[in-house]
Amino acid sequence: MGLFSKITALLVWSAVFCSSKVFSETADRNHRLYIGPSASWYNASLPPLDEGQNGCMYGAITGYDYLKKDRLYAGAHFSYLTGKLTGSFANNSTKEIWPEARIGYRIGLGEKGSIAPFTGYGYFAFLQKETPSDFQYRFMYIPLGFQTTWKPVNFLEMGLNAMGGIPFASKWSAGEKYVGNTRLIAYVEVPFRFFLAENKRYDLAFVPYWRNWSIRSKGLLIAQVNNIVGGYVQLGFNL
Repeated sequence: MGLFSKITALLVWSAVFCSSKVFSETADRNHRLYIGPSASWYNASLPPLDEGQNGCMYGAITGYDYLKKDRLYAGAHFSYLTGKLTGSFANNSTKEIWPEARIGYRIGLGEKGSIAPFTGYGYFAFLQKETPSDFQYRFMYIPLGFQTTWKPVNFLEMGLNAMGGIPFASKWSAGEKYVGNTRLIAYVEVPFRFFLAENKRYDLAFVPYWRNWSIRSKGLLIAQVNNIVGGYVQLGFNL
């Protein structure tokens, strides 16, 4: 995470420097497309057994948000991470695939802020290659959450986004053997979005986040708790 942190710090400084050149109010743009790299620290634990695994995962995210105030809100993202987790389970080659679609209503909070409660549909897959069995965690969920935006100055927009998911059609399997299902998914992220031009056509966003998803073994009290902290760097295109 050291190199990623240094690169992020450099990009933050560059964004602040470039954004400070914005000197007049410009009409907000309502459609945002974004893409960028992501990195996370994964910590998976089995509290009853005092076992677990952890490690860094890297990947990318892309997505879309409709941002007009006092209108229906729509958004979607696709995230992909890969890496190797080590620990008491095994040394596992791991992939995470996470698409989500959202729909809600964005309420304007004066000239500088907004809040958008939303629901939608999400799918999550956490795939591990190991011997003797491949572990797979797959589930769908209904997200219930909100997005907020607040613009303290013309070149910077901040926010707080949070979601709790209701899983269904979940499956935790080892090879062909069914083991358990997902009980909880949640995330919180705090985006910082810097506009790079006076017309707000482009932006650079830094999004630290925390995520959690938990699973419970079938017929047992053994639960696996997965805590993930990380961040995205997003290049945004605004229309």
